[in-house]
Amino acid sequence: MPMERASVVNVLKRVAPALGTKDILPVLACFCFDGKNVTAYDDVVALRAPFPSPIVGGVRGRLLLDFLTACRGKYVDLKTDETSSVLIKSGRAKLNQPLLARDSFIFMMPKTEGATEVSVSGPFLGALNLALVSMGRDSTYPWMLGVTVQFGEKGATLFSTDNRSATKVFLKGMKGPPNGLTVVLPPRFCELLSDVGREDKIKSLAITKEWSIAVFASGLRLFSRTVQTSDVRTYQTIFKEASTLKDSLVDVPKGLDRALEQALAVMPWAAEKYTKLEVRGGDLIVTTISQAGNVRNQVPMTGHEAVRADVPPDALLRALSLAEKILVSEKYVLLSKGTWTHLVTTVLQSGVSAPAADEDLAEEE
Repeated sequence: MPMERASVVNVLKRVAPALGTKDILPVLACFCFDGKNVTAYDDVVALRAPFPSPIVGGVRGRLLLDFLTACRGKYVDLKTDETSSVLIKSGRAKLNQPLLARDSFIFMMPKTEGATEVSVSGPFLGALNLALVSMGRDSTYPWMLGVTVQFGEKGATLFSTDNRSATKVFLKGMKGPPNGLTVVLPPRFCELLSDVGREDKIKSLAITKEWSIAVFASGLRLFSRTVQTSDVRTYQTIFKEASTLKDSLVDVPKGLDRALEQALAVMPWAAEKYTKLEVRGGDLIVTTISQAGNVRNQVPMTGHEAVRADVPPDALLRALSLAEKILVSEKYVLLSKGTWTHLVTTVLQSGVSAPAADEDLAEEE
């Protein structure tokens, strides 16, 4: 039966972000049709949308979507033949593709028994977006990959780090299972949950030790395997010292964002990729030295002790728009707003500094 081409393209576009970009396995680059749904799975995240169709099997995804997008016919017709191929027709245009057998599908619907149902109201999505500011992508350190979510008796805490900055957000009252639960949500899952959630309301989010499953109002579903190796103690150690300095925070100086933008303008020609911060006499002096020229700015910063530090300006600028309070120290720049705490490490001659480890971990207030 012919279907409206625009509707078909719209459904496929919603699933397409989970198509694989490398030909490791052909099925990872396919739209997989089971007669009721269409699924894309890149071995990290899966997207599935309702899609009644006469074909059952896998079709190369980017080719199908690009072809239908380029067509001008109002309707599209999908048919299979005896040679295990699919014929796609729209107007006068035709495309014949091999059809991958259904038994080649490698994504199986995860079990959700014992899953933790997470409230996906504004606070959770807001906290997730804050954690994305320093989300790590280094797969050699699983605990730094994506966003760590720890459910405790008092609420949930989100952590993330990209090894230059770190973020902590606490959500009071968002409880998990009785024995607690800590998982790492992969970067692609976090990004898609945030991006899709802006336009398609999230109805539910379930998290198990192995999987995270989000269901959207349109019927779209997002799946991802979770990472189970999270070094939460390291996060707690890093932020323990920061929590003792909250009384020393001052208002973010007006004009600091522009000063950092100007610093980034000459950064490509800088031998050392950092900006010098110096607080003295009620001012914050921002200096960047490069072969193309030196940039120096001065913004008022009252109530702050005299200090010098060198910081990566891009990491500081990325978080600055979210902050209300700031503190510059020799170890890091501390930024804060509500229950959001963010650290940007300073740069020393010996490399990147970080707070010293401490086995005595503080419990979340």
